[in-house]
Amino acid sequence: MNTGYAYSAADLTDAASLVSFGCQPRLRPLAVPRYRDLLQRYRRDGPFRDAVDAMAEGLNMDLIEAHEAEGLVLHPGPAPGSPTASRTTRSCR
Repeated sequence: MNTGYAYSAADLTDAASLVSFGCQPRLRPLAVPRYRDLLQRYRRDGPFRDAVDAMAEGLNMDLIEAHEAEGLVLHPGPAPGSPTASRTTRSCR
């Protein structure tokens, strides 16, 4: 992630918080103001979106969608060397 953008500790904390919210599939952004705000930031702020995407990638997760009502939709990425890993459908836990 060499974007030329200097991320602050607060930016990275916010990115991690958004990924954490996405790992809780029963949470809805409309019910959790901080989640809603971070999701809006993800959708509008390119450098923040890059940080969230990189964080998800570093956790071996595919970020499928950032939906206004459903929230951040994450899927476990393929495990190294596993031909069937992409078929797995479990939460972040």
